[in-house]
Amino acid sequence: MKLSTILFTACATLAAALPSPITPSEAAVLQKRVYTSTETSHIDQESYNFFEKYARLANIGYCVGPGTKIFKPFNCGLQCAHFPNVELIEEFHDPRLIFDVSGYLAVDHASKQIYLVIRGIHSLEDVISDIRIMQAPLTNFDLAANISSTATCDDCLVHNGFIQSYNNTYNQIGPKLDSVIEQYPDYQIAVTGHSLGGAAALLFGINLKVNGHDPLVVTLGQPIVGNAGFANWVDKLFFGQENPDVSKVSKDRKLYRITHRGDIVPQVPFWDGYQHCSGEVFIDWPLIHPPLSNVVMCQGQSNKQCSAGNTLLQQVNVIGNHLQYFVTEGVCGI
Repeated sequence: MKLSTILFTACATLAAALPSPITPSEAAVLQKRVYTSTETSHIDQESYNFFEKYARLANIGYCVGPGTKIFKPFNCGLQCAHFPNVELIEEFHDPRLIFDVSGYLAVDHASKQIYLVIRGIHSLEDVISDIRIMQAPLTNFDLAANISSTATCDDCLVHNGFIQSYNNTYNQIGPKLDSVIEQYPDYQIAVTGHSLGGAAALLFGINLKVNGHDPLVVTLGQPIVGNAGFANWVDKLFFGQENPDVSKVSKDRKLYRITHRGDIVPQVPFWDGYQHCSGEVFIDWPLIHPPLSNVVMCQGQSNKQCSAGNTLLQQVNVIGNHLQYFVTEGVCGI
């Protein structure tokens, strides 16, 4: 067994003893979820390697402050070693924000890709408490920076805190990303992030999509960003239709939402009015480095065989389950 697996198993065991961040009323809401599908399909090794790659890139995001950093050209620990041809362009970090927005912009000259990686919040308790603080408003999506109101839908409503997180991300790195895209016009743009970084990554991917680009968006442990109108609009934007067939990995497909057994964050906000878009990839395994057979593609926006079907008992280990995505998220470079 790998040392990282042993260490993380120990941490997860300790985390399981911590009090649950879910209130009884929130647990009751989770028990009343409506499922849209039970269909799943297995993936091949090439697809597994594809998802693992973006889990590693998201992990590296946790090397961006405070107290840690990515060193040029692209050095940070074990995970950076998997990307010998990547050049760090810029880190961004603003600890003054309620939804701490951090991450990095890099270029992979081997795969000809531009990586925009948005880091999540280090503390799971902070994730859930901050979402509760921002509970009240579902905000019109046209308040998102650099997205024309004509490109959105009348029914699209998004969690106000996620809009703020995206806007803060755009204000910090948007102009620099534009210049890198201009410098490398034949490079694919890939946007990824874990936890709250996944929510901001989805919104940033939409920004790029409606502004004429064709970004790849891969999120991990992403909370529910908006309402059903928003979820259906995202499906049409990335898949061409509502209720799309998302049973396969393909070169043309550009949206993947990776979840993990027992992770509570993909089920928040807990209250009514929120709905995931399609595109889920489910890791049905308790630790990192899942077997190939335990990673499946999930049809529908809310699949009972995937994250939406997690039992409350599976969600007891709230910290460990949120960090175990092929590799350990939340800790710099391991």
